[in-house]
Amino acid sequence: MINRIKCYIGIDNGVSGTIAILNSHGVKFEPTPVIEVFDYSSSKGNKIHRIDYQKLYELLSSIETNRDATKVFMERPLKNPKLFAASISAVRAFEITLSVVEQLGFAFEVIDSRKWQKYFFPAVFGKDNLKKASMQKGIELFPVVKNFIMQHKDADGLLIAEWARRNNL
Repeated sequence: MINRIKCYIGIDNGVSGTIAILNSHGVKFEPTPVIEVFDYSSSKGNKIHRIDYQKLYELLSSIETNRDATKVFMERPLKNPKLFAASISAVRAFEITLSVVEQLGFAFEVIDSRKWQKYFFPAVFGKDNLKKASMQKGIELFPVVKNFIMQHKDADGLLIAEWARRNNL
C-alpha cells in the first residue's frame, strides 16, 4: 500500500508542549502558543497558561499542504488523580488543540507517549532521562532546529512526527 500522507504534524500536548510540522517544505518546530490568564479560582492574582486558540489556529491553517495528505499525531493528555492540577491543565490543552485540529479538517490520531518513546529509546525510563534522550535524538535528527531544541530542553513534538513518518502512519 502506498502511503499518501505527505505532511506529518506531531503535537506534544500541553501548555509547555511543542508542535512539529514535517513536509516537503522542510521542518517547522515551535512551542505551542499560549496565553497567561487569571485562573478560575476565587483567589486573586493566580495565573495559569492556556492554549492560545487563535494563534494555534493560524499556525496550523498556514501549513502549505493538501488536507487529505496531512495527519496530526497528538499525545494523549496526562490523567492522574495524584497530579490533579497538571491533569486538568493537560486535558484542557488537549481539548483546545483537538478543537482546532477538527475545525481545520485534519485527520488525527491520539497516541500514548510510550509508543514513540519506545521506538527511539527502548531502554530509557524516567522523566529526566527521557527529556535528555529526546533532546539528544532531536538534535541528531534535526540539527537545523538545534537551538530551539536546546532552549526547550526536548524535541518531543518533532520525534512524534518523525516516528509517524518512519512508520508510514
